[in-house]
Amino acid sequence: MFKNKFNLILNKDEEILWCNNVNVHAATQKDILPFCIILIPILIAPPILVSFIMTQKNTLYFLKYFCIFHVIFWLLFLLISFFVIRKKEKNTYFCITNERIIKRTGAFNNTFVHYSLQNVGTVNVVGGLFDGQDENPSANLIISVKDFHTNVTTTRGLVIVSLNNAYEAYRTLNELTKGNNEVLRIKTE
Repeated sequence: MFKNKFNLILNKDEEILWCNNVNVHAATQKDILPFCIILIPILIAPPILVSFIMTQKNTLYFLKYFCIFHVIFWLLFLLISFFVIRKKEKNTYFCITNERIIKRTGAFNNTFVHYSLQNVGTVNVVGGLFDGQDENPSANLIISVKDFHTNVTTTRGLVIVSLNNAYEAYRTLNELTKGNNEVLRIKTE
């Protein structure tokens, strides 16, 4: 169903084995939560500080409009951030081929990140608070990859937040990359 999202970048004999998108609702909630946590002190602190500084009656007029402008500005910032994050999550897909893994993302453009299957190390699946627990739950898929320039395995090589059917992707990757960690350990020892 989502395989056509990767047609432009596939090699000649490359075949898609597994492909899916992310749970847009869960991924948006996970990405917008830090904005909300940071925004609460930003919304509350300046009006309180200004009210302590300005105690004269003629400054109350200024304070009222300052607070209104301040709240509207930051709520607009949060609303715009929400729509950009949601657009990015709607355009996020993950694909496993017979040669590599590919992540497609981007709010207003398409960005592709790919790693060869030989460079895939540990694959983890981490469920979260916002991920569904239905028959095909979403979860974070975290893939460590070997950087061939430094010969070091990075622990956070590729993260796909709230991937639908993440456990199925986990099983597929485990089958395709059996023995990769042993080969990496032998080469580094």
